[in-house]
Amino acid sequence: MYGLIQGGQAWPWLSLNSILIFSLFALLIFFTLRIESHNPEPIMPGWIWKNRVLIGANLTMIAMGATMMAPSMYLPVYAQSVTGVGPIAAGFILASMSITWPLSSGLSGRLYLKIGFRDTALIGVCISIVGALVFLLLPFPGPVWILVVTQLLLGAGFGLISTPMIVGVQSMVSWNKRGVVTGANMFSRYFGQTLGAAIFAAIFNSVLLSSLRTAPQSLQSNLPKANEVIGALQSGSAPAQLQLFLRHTFHSATHSVYLGLLIIALITLIIILLTPSRFTPLEKVD
Repeated sequence: MYGLIQGGQAWPWLSLNSILIFSLFALLIFFTLRIESHNPEPIMPGWIWKNRVLIGANLTMIAMGATMMAPSMYLPVYAQSVTGVGPIAAGFILASMSITWPLSSGLSGRLYLKIGFRDTALIGVCISIVGALVFLLLPFPGPVWILVVTQLLLGAGFGLISTPMIVGVQSMVSWNKRGVVTGANMFSRYFGQTLGAAIFAAIFNSVLLSSLRTAPQSLQSNLPKANEVIGALQSGSAPAQLQLFLRHTFHSATHSVYLGLLIIALITLIIILLTPSRFTPLEKVD
């Protein structure tokens, strides 16, 4: 996270700092895998990563966890800074996801009993893709109800992805192994959230800084620093022309974040398509 967030801002991507941080990351991953592979009671057993269904389900949860962070991190601030709604209204826009998520999660049981776990998650990721596309087609500044629609669609998609994936892997193993596959599945989701937070922050900051560097000469004297843009927008103290420029800048940066969300959702679609449709029980687990 540190390397992704600071890269391109505090120092160039191809700098000694970036090389050292990512080399250290790779080294620590290598030693972790080496130590765990020789441990009789590893934190995450190796057999979890030897079955295509379990791999597909865990990778799907990593990707879903990453996509969750885009609206969580940027939609409320976008609603306040670009569309001009208050903090309470912005919170309600974000919370609209919590309406469709439990509904689709609850209804997914009937669906995966008919068409299977994999295909139910496939429908969910397609709905998430539609939600990302709706936001990307949002004009400046855009009506608030479209933001609500994107959240409703994303919530419905996440509900159809998360529940079938976790119930599906639980159905593959005996009772004494369900804690292992459940823990791995949940860890994958949280790891995805951590990764998504860093990736989307890097995207947003990169686009924002690029826009500020190319600002018109007439605005350069009053231009705020990157970490002061939100304050300038929400305080309303900036001149009207600068205010409009900053709103457009924030709009572009947030759209780039949702473009990243769309790309990750498309990768998720490929992962699910490559995952076997039948969640066959594991007869023997070492």
